[in-house]
Amino acid sequence: MESEKHILLLATGKDYSLIGSQEQQIGRDYLKENKTKIRAIIVANTNWQNIGLLADICREIGFYVPIYTSYQSKLVFPYLFSQLRNKVIIVEKNKE
Repeated sequence: MESEKHILLLATGKDYSLIGSQEQQIGRDYLKENKTKIRAIIVANTNWQNIGLLADICREIGFYVPIYTSYQSKLVFPYLFSQLRNKVIIVEKNKE
């Protein structure tokens, strides 16, 4: 999702097809060029199709971007991405 000033990343997954790989590289290049606009990464779940490129993208854009996810997904993160352990923020359900 992008506005003039901000980018929110959703589903930083991996596509294993040739076309998908080319599109992913174009997208990654765009993110590198616009990394100052990236405000957050939102992870819906830890399915590889949603997080397959997460570590690579964080390495390319910098580890300063917060990652928002659920409590259950945060439990899995240290096993998958030890370097991102302190960047994950749990999104709590609205209690109203």
